[in-house]
Amino acid sequence: MKNTETTNETENSRAPITPESEIIKSINVSYNRIGFNPETEQTDFVVIVEGARGRASFKYHMGIGCTDKKKEKLLAEQFKRERSTNLESVYRHIKQGHVKALPNNKDRNVMRVFNELSKIAAPKHFDILYSVSLDSSALHETFSDWCANFGYDEDSRKALATYDACRENGLKFQKALSKEQLEAVQEACQDY
Repeated sequence: MKNTETTNETENSRAPITPESEIIKSINVSYNRIGFNPETEQTDFVVIVEGARGRASFKYHMGIGCTDKKKEKLLAEQFKRERSTNLESVYRHIKQGHVKALPNNKDRNVMRVFNELSKIAAPKHFDILYSVSLDSSALHETFSDWCANFGYDEDSRKALATYDACRENGLKFQKALSKEQLEAVQEACQDY
């Protein structure tokens, strides 16, 4: 009886799993930038997640607001130095949301600023794991429940295609990570 109590106390008193936990850090994440998509104003990546059981690749998209702030500051200073190109003004208008990429994709300065911002997009280790883990939730839900949880229309073919893609990502994620790694990611995602 005493051994059982000690085991339960140990299990209940363990530190919570966080994005900084060693088991989370044991999952290797790497990425390659594919490019900037002017239609969605996102940087597109191919992400590789390598866990205890293997590796899997995923498409990953990130908005231009998610940049490395130190590099963005250097970029803004670079635009300021290039007085003849008017890049500083273009940059400021883009950051304020006044200039969009798609209607201006023929403007060399606008596209240069978007592309430069895209190059300094820096996905974080746990952001990637969180995103793929969120996709994986489709494995445990019916299409109807998934639509209700994520605000999709059940009658949409696009929603069904997204659901199927999330399920496919979930299966790849499960194959790459050990049971302990999957559980750790899920626990760390609860408060993220």
